[in-house]
Amino acid sequence: MTRKEILTQSAINRIRQGNGFDAIRYFFAFALIAFHFTVATGTTCPWYVPGGDKVVMAFFVIAGFLVVYSYLRNDNLKHYVRQRCVRILPAYVFVVVAAFLFLSLVSSFSISRYFSHPQAYKYLVSNLLMLNFLEPDLPGVFTANPLQCVNGSLWYIKVIVMFYIAVPVIVWMLRRMNKALVLTLLYAASVAYIVVFDHLYESTGNILYWQLQHQLGGNMIYLLSGTIMLVYFDCLIRHIKWILPLALILFIAYDQFGVGPLRHVAPLSFAAVIIGIAFVCKPLFALRGKTNNTYSLFLIHFPVIQIVVHFGWHQQSMLFAFCLALLATIALSLSILSHHLIEKPFLHKP
Repeated sequence: MTRKEILTQSAINRIRQGNGFDAIRYFFAFALIAFHFTVATGTTCPWYVPGGDKVVMAFFVIAGFLVVYSYLRNDNLKHYVRQRCVRILPAYVFVVVAAFLFLSLVSSFSISRYFSHPQAYKYLVSNLLMLNFLEPDLPGVFTANPLQCVNGSLWYIKVIVMFYIAVPVIVWMLRRMNKALVLTLLYAASVAYIVVFDHLYESTGNILYWQLQHQLGGNMIYLLSGTIMLVYFDCLIRHIKWILPLALILFIAYDQFGVGPLRHVAPLSFAAVIIGIAFVCKPLFALRGKTNNTYSLFLIHFPVIQIVVHFGWHQQSMLFAFCLALLATIALSLSILSHHLIEKPFLHKP
């Protein structure tokens, strides 16, 4: 079976013409910085900031569209694994190790006590293995902050890596079975997963069930929503004038009321809005082809905000503290975590 049985040539041509995904990712990356600043400081933002759930939903939707599309363009498994590893691992490992080393300078423990404390090594190993929930804290670090965790964004990476692993299997199924049936069953399985673990958490209060609900099974609904928009891209674009406003109304209704079946339709409606805007709003195309540093912004912003809070700058001026955290995040992203310094060396290795 050929790739065209999943994507028509007209869909491939339309996708190649351009999109606004880079601009959308920058919007949500900066929205996440603002949201985490309010969470880390225990304040409210004077202007509207999308909640963390919506930001993560957007990133998952875009990943569900673009990663599957990338695999369909070149389904050589070795190439796919290499590309995904290069995209995720170098910057991720750097951030985890850098936090382990340099946050010893802001720890309430002495340097010798810090580096001899088992919690420090539990943090290092757990996070390198992408098991952030096992040890999110470092010894004596940020203990006076409203939040003690070093980097509250790292949980996302484990989920996205698990999705990367699932993509070849999903594509294999789509090529050999009825596409609509495969996507419906996978989507329904994710909904069932959410319902079960929601019930377990609400009935027992055990935080473990809440944590499990936010793993791949619970977030697959967003990733699949992006994939569904890709698989039915021709239909989406053909009827975008009707689909986009209807999807926006449905998502706003969920955002305001968030009850019943709306919750399980919201990922599809949000995906239609994100993907639709990415392809019909041509001013957003301007950033296409430019180096995209949203991943490094995503990785580095949380510990930067925590450092700003640690030194109490937010108590003197909230605006100054936010601007300082934002500028420091951008500077570190462009200098230390730059795509050119972290990813490109691995891309050119044989």
